[in-house]
Amino acid sequence: MWYCRNASAKPLWPMASGQPSKADIPNCSYCGGPSDFEFQILPQLLYYFGVRNDVDSLDWATIVLYTCKSSCEASMAYKEEFPWVQLYPTSAT
Repeated sequence: MWYCRNASAKPLWPMASGQPSKADIPNCSYCGGPSDFEFQILPQLLYYFGVRNDVDSLDWATIVLYTCKSSCEASMAYKEEFPWVQLYPTSAT
């Protein structure tokens, strides 16, 4: 997992394809303000989950989480944020 709540931080994209455009990232559903990159989950985490390396196993290139730039609704313990999942392209065998 890579956490970076710096305004200039950008996700580490493993591939050029499958990245979101600005229009793909919705505004905060609570205050309507913009959402920013906060952290990403890297596929190395699958090893710690005990996921086997089989053809049909769970896999992703990266999962990027976007959260409210203003950190609104701080009184709420949990709230829904926006994930973007970048998948590896499937290869024909």
